[in-house]
Amino acid sequence: MIQFSDCSGECAVCACGDACAAGHGDDDYCPASKEQLISRLRRGRYAGNTQLMIDTLKQKFDYSYENS
Repeated sequence: MIQFSDCSGECAVCACGDACAAGHGDDDYCPASKEQLISRLRRGRYAGNTQLMIDTLKQKFDYSYENS
């Protein structure tokens, strides 16, 4: 039995990251939108995963994020 969520991706790049409801063994992972990632970067959310979010923006959306 899995005691925690079993999501297939990181919360920082998940659409549900700001209001996750994953329970024991659930995989509620769904990729975040470009707008969600930019918003999280601007607000300083998931500070430990900043580079992951920047890399995801570049790889998935061909968008180069510059902190302004």
